[in-house]
Amino acid sequence: MSASSDGHYKVYEEHMKTLRAWFVAYGVGGPVLFITQKDFAAILAASGLSKLVGILLLVGVLLQALVALFNKWVNWGLYFYDDGEEDSSSDVDIEESPRKLQKFCENYSNKVWIDIVADVATLALFSVATILVLMAVSRGVGTA
Repeated sequence: MSASSDGHYKVYEEHMKTLRAWFVAYGVGGPVLFITQKDFAAILAASGLSKLVGILLLVGVLLQALVALFNKWVNWGLYFYDDGEEDSSSDVDIEESPRKLQKFCENYSNKVWIDIVADVATLALFSVATILVLMAVSRGVGTA
């Protein structure tokens, strides 16, 4: 990897962390808003959409958490096999292992489309939830 590629990856990594943090904050902040603002919660509950909106937001957060967890696991696998090949004190006998985990981790780590799909799906879930909330609140403005 070139120095230029390293620089681009660092920028990508920062944007990925920032986007994931925003997604989680937005997805958790919505339900917190419903719980803490009684008038807002009443309007949303009267619309019949509160459960759906909550589910959409929490599924988006869950999706981001699962992708982060999976990426962490894959990178651990890359780290383990990178260091494990030369470390004879490892608890796992690398010679007997068919290296399926290593190959899987190497293959997955090069598939950025998985993160992109998760991010687009999260954005779609949050967008639908937001639109539903805005529709409910705009209809219920005079009733609260």
